[in-house]
Amino acid sequence: MGSIIASTNPLIVALAAPFVLGEPLTRRKLLGLLLGFGGVVLAMHARAGTSEARLPDVMLALSGVIAFVASNVLYKRMRARPHPIVLNGAQLLCASAAVLPAALLLEGPPHIRWTAPIVWSLAFLVLGLSVGASMLWFWILHHGEASRVSAYFFLTPAFGLLLSAVLLGEPLAPLDGVALAVIAAGLWLVAREEKLKAPRSSGMHGASWE
Repeated sequence: MGSIIASTNPLIVALAAPFVLGEPLTRRKLLGLLLGFGGVVLAMHARAGTSEARLPDVMLALSGVIAFVASNVLYKRMRARPHPIVLNGAQLLCASAAVLPAALLLEGPPHIRWTAPIVWSLAFLVLGLSVGASMLWFWILHHGEASRVSAYFFLTPAFGLLLSAVLLGEPLAPLDGVALAVIAAGLWLVAREEKLKAPRSSGMHGASWE
C-alpha cells in the first residue's frame, strides 16, 4: 500500500503542472503515467497482505507525497534557484530539526552498537541516498519538466522487486514480469512525449546553476 501511495506522486504532479507550472498534460503523457501507475499496482497486488490499510497510515503517507509534490513545484517556480548542495543541506537540516525532538521523546537518547553492517548501511544511506540520490534528483528536475521526470518514481518498486530477488532471494512471480513491462511502456511513452516536443522547447529551461 505504501508503494502504491508513493507512486501517486507522478499523477498528482501531472494534474497540477498545467495550472501551476504551465506544463501541458497531453494524452500520450497521461497514458504513460497511467500505465506506470498500473504497473506498480499490478506488482504490489500479488504481495498484498490480508490486513487492511488503516486510514491514519494512508493519510500520513499521502500527506508526505503531497508535501514532496509541493516542494518540486516550488523548486520549478524559483527564478533564481540556489545550488543543489545548499538546497539539499537546508532540507536535511530542517528535517533533522523536525524529527530529532520526536525521536528523543519516543526513543530516548541514542544507543547504537557499532557493527560493520551498521556502519556500511549508514554510509550508504548518507552518501548514496541523502547526498547522491538527492543531488541527482535536483539535477534531473532542473533539466526537465516536473510532470515528466516524476514518472521515474515508478521505477522505485520495480527496482525493489529486482534487488530483493538478487540480494535477498525473494521469488519473482510471472506477473512481476508483466508489471515491469507495463511500467517500462509507460515510461517510454512519457519519454517519447518529451522527445517529440524537444525541438519546439529547446533553450527554455529555468535559471542555470552550473
